Amino acid sequence: MKQTFAEFKYFSVILALSLSVGCVKLQKSGSETQASPTPNPPQSESTNPPGSPDTNQSSTRAEPLSTGQAAPAPLEPQPETSLVIEGNMVLDVTKIMQLGARFNKNNGNDVYTIRIDNLIFKDHAVLKTEGLNLEIESKRLLVDGKAQLVTFATHDKADINKPGRSGGLVVIRTQMAEGQLDFFLNGENGGDGLAGAAPGPEKNGSNGANGTDGLVDLIPVQKWGLDGRVFFMEEPECKTHPTRGAMGASGLQGNQGMNGKAGGNTAELIFRVLDKQNFSFYIIEQNPGLGGQGGAGGAGGQPGVQGESGIVLTSEAYKKSYWPQVKPLTDDFCSTLTVAQTKPSAGPQGPQGNTGPTGEIKKNSL
Repeated sequence: MKQTFAEFKYFSVILALSLSVGCVKLQKSGSETQASPTPNPPQSESTNPPGSPDTNQSSTRAEPLSTGQAAPAPLEPQPETSLVIEGNMVLDVTKIMQLGARFNKNNGNDVYTIRIDNLIFKDHAVLKTEGLNLEIESKRLLVDGKAQLVTFATHDKADINKPGRSGGLVVIRTQMAEGQLDFFLNGENGGDGLAGAAPGPEKNGSNGANGTDGLVDLIPVQKWGLDGRVFFMEEPECKTHPTRGAMGASGLQGNQGMNGKAGGNTAELIFRVLDKQNFSFYIIEQNPGLGGQGGAGGAGGQPGVQGESGIVLTSEAYKKSYWPQVKPLTDDFCSTLTVAQTKPSAGPQGPQGNTGPTGEIKKNSL
């Protein structure tokens, strides 16, 4: 409602009192906006007695300064969030997501971002990330003495036939830091290679040749008769002795072991602290993962089988003669010849696989 100058003159006392009440209410609501001398602003009395705490602060607003214009409401105070590291804590995806981490992909890599008011390390606490790409944004980084952030320990090793994991990306941005934090930004050592494949038939030694057969035949033998005359008669003789089968060849060398797997790269650290007067940090280790050892060579092939020994054969003439009935053949008559031979052995073990490559050292941004 518009007031004329004359009306304002008559009601000056009433207007002064109204402005006083309006200013008190603005201070009470927490608004920093200055009140303007508008006549008779709407009044809203608090139901709480003077000096008592306001039980409905979330709905408290400054009084309107003029028709159609309202002062902004003050922000409601939020409880501070803290992440406390005590003892040894190993972060995994489940724990990070329970902390309300924001997940996104950067260049195809999973990145987890945690926004928190206080990141607190108890004395000698160790936070291990195991290669997760982690971003921590906080107001305060507080270390109660001395603590560690570790990607991988120097002895950590991937499972067999698996490459070592990289240390990942570690980003810490904080406004203020106190205490001492040591960083171990190692990559994981690569896993060892698999052993060489078992030998197949192609690795076995060749079989020995069979022995030759012997032959018993009748041969004419000169005899002297009682009257002094010479005559001939046929008698059996071992014309050819049988031989033993040859020894088989030794087995061939086994298959080579599989190569060891590559070690992981070191972590990449991005560290930003605005106020670090009472804070110190050190990069104690930044070692790339070593490549895994090559797998053991496979077993050598089996030796070849010895050939069969020859047998004693008889000629047709001998079979038709009376000698088989008179003088049966014996082993010592036409025995198998023993030839000095070297006994074969299994093939030697295959060569060990090659050691895997070592990871790379990443640069930090401090």
